Amino acid sequence: MAVFFAGPLIIIVLLIVLLSAALFVVPQQQAYIIERFGKFLKVQFAGIHIRIPFVDRIAMKTNMRVNQLNVQLETKTLDNVVASTQFRVNPNDVAPAYYELRDPAGQLRSYMEDALRSAIPALSLDDAFARKDDVAFDVQKTVGAEMSRFGFTVVKTLITAID
Repeated sequence: MAVFFAGPLIIIVLLIVLLSAALFVVPQQQAYIIERFGKFLKVQFAGIHIRIPFVDRIAMKTNMRVNQLNVQLETKTLDNVVASTQFRVNPNDVAPAYYELRDPAGQLRSYMEDALRSAIPALSLDDAFARKDDVAFDVQKTVGAEMSRFGFTVVKTLITAID
């Protein structure tokens, strides 16, 4: 009699294990990149989803919230310029953001440093203080155009200090 109940019990346990491996929940303000056999399949946003166990895998969990990066730069005419930029992954470009850049913050930092080096040294210290909003807008526009190619949106750039 015990053998009669063991077979269906094992099948039920296996079905529960497979179902729990197939279902996954993506939290609010996140996106999961799903790969099938190592190749990009799709992007899943917040909610409950299903995948094929052992075939599909969650390759990356991407944060969709706004991130902030602070950059401190020494220039020829000024001691230090500190800039902050806020950026996020564009919801329509989650896959390119993951597959194109290995270190998005590092790339963003490089673009910001380049843009600041070209904008700030041409200004005197007084002009830099007076035009810091214009410089921030120019940096945001330049850096935003470069980062948009990789699936990122630059939300805001601020010059927070000029020493």
